Amino acid sequence: MRQGVCNGQANSPAIKFDTEYRNMIVKPMCSEICPCDADMFDAWSKTQDDATLRKSQRTLKYKGSEQSLANTEGIGANMVLLKAATKGQDGYKDFMTCYNKVLADQKPTAKNNGQKMKEWFKTNGADGLSKLEKEFECAGAC
Repeated sequence: MRQGVCNGQANSPAIKFDTEYRNMIVKPMCSEICPCDADMFDAWSKTQDDATLRKSQRTLKYKGSEQSLANTEGIGANMVLLKAATKGQDGYKDFMTCYNKVLADQKPTAKNNGQKMKEWFKTNGADGLSKLEKEFECAGAC
């Protein structure tokens, strides 16, 4: 019997891409690094269930030691808090705007996943992500 693309293996191409996409796109968006536009975040967060968000390693509120791990590991932590921009802070409505204004030129550190992000975009390109965001209106959470 022929198995599917994922084959239940963490190193299968589909699973690997999904993991990289979560780490490079989903986790930085609406985080300390790329806070969401406050109005957009306010409307969106009212419709979200934290249990569902946690499946993508995101949360509206930390539990237990999650915050201390996030303070140490940044967006590399297992759980990353969703965050809106505060007064006077830039907020982003889509990932590519944040990437172009913040992430592309950031100094790579362990907390911002910078070096891996640069390599990921060099390999996978920003054009494909831009097309996904426009087609699905998903702001980096496609």
